[in-house]
Formats: sequence, structure tokens, C-alpha cells
Amino acid sequence: ILFFPVFSPAEGARFFAGLVTLSNIFRLYLAGTGQGESSLAATISRSGDKAEVLGGPFIYVCIFQVFIWLFWRNSMIGPVAMCTMAAGDGMADLVGRRWGANN
Repeated sequence: ILFFPVFSPAEGARFFAGLVTLSNIFRLYLAGTGQGESSLAATISRSGDKAEVLGGPFIYVCIFQVFIWLFWRNSMIGPVAMCTMAAGDGMADLVGRRWGANN
């Protein structure tokens, strides 16, 4: 997110930058369907169930991919939305540990 301005404003740059999140989409999909790394699924899911990877983590990365494709260098909506999602995801863990239902 920080390096958005460093990438080229050329039309194809958005697709080049999206390769990172696209590779993570494929990795999460394979891990969630049992065809990829089982350690990845066990690390990402709370319960250790590989199907859980296809929920929140998979959707999160897909939304990042859409933000890159739609808002590449022509609008600050994408970077602001990505930063908001990242901050909210990080805060959810901290708040959940402190005030969650299991405490």
C-alpha cells in the first residue's frame, strides 16, 4: 500500500502489482480445498479446519485484489480502504483477546 506511488501509471501496472495478491488467492484456495499446503490452512484457521480458510482470509485477499484493479493510482479510495481493512483486522485480534466472549 505504501508503494502505490512508486509503481508505473501505465495501464498494465495494475495487473503486475496484482500478481502478489493473485498468488495468495491461489495459495489460499488450494489450502482451503486440501490440495495445497496443509500447514498454511492450519496456521490461518482458528480451529485448524482447512475449509475455514475459504471464508474470511480468502475473501479478504479477493477484496484487496479488486481494490488494486479498480482504484490503481487514479483514486485514493483503494489505498484508504485497504488501510482501513488492515487496521480493522489488526485491531479485531487485540480487541477480541481483551473483551471477547471467551474471556
